Amino acid sequence: MFTELFDAPKWSLVQSISIYVDPSEPARKARFTEQARVVGLILEHTQNLTSLAIYYRIGTAQMTLIKEPLLSLLQKGKLSTLGFYSYPFLRYRTNQDEEDGKATGLIDLLDSIALYEPARRSLRVLDVVADDIPTRTFDSIRSNFASLTSLTLRGVVRPPRYLNRIWDVDERPKWHSYPNLTRLQLANFQPAHAAHIPPLVGHFKALKELTISACGEDEHFGMQRSWQSRPRGWSRLPDALCNSRSALTMFHVEHMYDYEINELGVIPTATLMATTVKKHNLLETFRQDPEIFPGLRTLRLAPLPTSGDHGPEEKDKGNVVDGEPSIQAICSVRDIQLRRDAITYLPCVCGSANGY
Repeated sequence: MFTELFDAPKWSLVQSISIYVDPSEPARKARFTEQARVVGLILEHTQNLTSLAIYYRIGTAQMTLIKEPLLSLLQKGKLSTLGFYSYPFLRYRTNQDEEDGKATGLIDLLDSIALYEPARRSLRVLDVVADDIPTRTFDSIRSNFASLTSLTLRGVVRPPRYLNRIWDVDERPKWHSYPNLTRLQLANFQPAHAAHIPPLVGHFKALKELTISACGEDEHFGMQRSWQSRPRGWSRLPDALCNSRSALTMFHVEHMYDYEINELGVIPTATLMATTVKKHNLLETFRQDPEIFPGLRTLRLAPLPTSGDHGPEEKDKGNVVDGEPSIQAICSVRDIQLRRDAITYLPCVCGSANGY
């Protein structure tokens, strides 16, 4: 049956595939082996494939039957977009298997791809949405794939396996310069400490779109509730980030405290989208620093509720809130367009879906 199906010449026309493999009970191993065999056959017969997304349920399942056809496809150099997505993590924010808590099958596949020279050359887009990935695999991902234009890491590494911030002294050399990287998304990502994001942006010279979802609610890194104001005129200093690189086109900040927004505020961007961020946290940083987010032209926030008692945070339609300028007034002074069309789509690392 499968031989006749794959003999059809139309498979050579297929360029994009999304596959879901689910080795669920009661016959987990046997069922996944059969699914993996079929996936392997599909990859063998779609030689012009340019985009592949694999959604899976159990990260421990061995993917040997998928690995060899995938590496062969990468060797041909046409496959440029590759994504691995944990269905449990997307839905429940955890992918730890009940048996041993480690995504061993996925890890083996990622390690093999990261060490495969043809994959490093051909891949342009790489998405990894998974939990409990070891640091060696994370190091391979951020050190290789020199041709990437887009990188998404969601979840991936967590304490106690990973206790360093992404721009600590010993971590900086592990980041490839990625000269072509224009889009970076770090979501549910504990190493993405706010104070370390600006130098990372400076490292990726071609970066245009950035998403950060990793609030400071982290017992391993500790809570930093206070922040130091920058002096007036800081954005005109020669060493300011805005004077060493062009502004981002889009910066999406998800679920941040006021001190984190302040740290991120040195990043130049044309558009800032803030979701699941309490408005008083955002408002306070804009009040304290009139130069925050240099080059900002559009601020996108979530729509205001249309009914009910919204509390003092919602009273920002006018010019003042509690005797201070409102976000609308601040935007007017800076000639920033305020839009209320932002949509939350990435939950924070702390697990809150609605902000705080």
